[in-house]
Amino acid sequence: MAKKLTKSQIVSILGLGFLVGATSAQASTVGNPTATTPSGAFQIGLDIESHERDYTDDDNFTSTAESNRYQARAAFGITSNIELFVKGGMASLTSDDMDQDLDDGAVFGGGIKATVLDSGKLKVGVVAQVLSQTNEYSETTSGYYAGYYANVDYTVEVSLLETELALGASYQAGDRFTPYAGIMYSNVDVDLDETMNVTVPGYGSTSNSGSASAESADNFGVFVGTDIHITDAFGISIEGRFVHESSFSALANFTL
Repeated sequence: MAKKLTKSQIVSILGLGFLVGATSAQASTVGNPTATTPSGAFQIGLDIESHERDYTDDDNFTSTAESNRYQARAAFGITSNIELFVKGGMASLTSDDMDQDLDDGAVFGGGIKATVLDSGKLKVGVVAQVLSQTNEYSETTSGYYAGYYANVDYTVEVSLLETELALGASYQAGDRFTPYAGIMYSNVDVDLDETMNVTVPGYGSTSNSGSASAESADNFGVFVGTDIHITDAFGISIEGRFVHESSFSALANFTL
């Protein structure tokens, strides 16, 4: 018959440590803040993003996280002034207070763009978008902990949900370039769940779990970029976002 672990023995073994607090927060590409997809037309493209941003957890501990995202994007022009878009792909996630890198995970979201002022070359628009990202890490180790030989299964899942609102303007500078800039509000809610299962041969198994939450340390920032029109149907864009984060994006779009 297997012996039972005492409460103090469980605490000693599980005391090898959780990674509570290892969370992150990023913001997504804004793009040209005005509607660029013609009415009734589709636009497809690729979006590559690189982020670095600070977050604060429940204990007011601030740390820095980095993420790279690779997403496909599709948009549809509802009218000449309104477009809907969706995007999804894969994303990495690292934090400076984590010993391990999380596995690449899924990222997906969508939103709406609307042109609210059109005076020819100068346009003003608003953007609202929501995006979700999930990354996991798991490992199985064996060894002596607190004097007991144990098999330890550890799993951590980090989920983030970001909501963004942006207001900006674009200006058509010639046939090939349309620079744009604006201000934005970006909020990221982060949840971390982790589980540790411990099996001690001859004594049985036990498990424990923990959770934590965090949010973006800064919510207001600016974005600046430009659309480069290669042909009437194909173009690329580059963008930077600052103050609330340090990030860079490159996009390629094709209008069908």
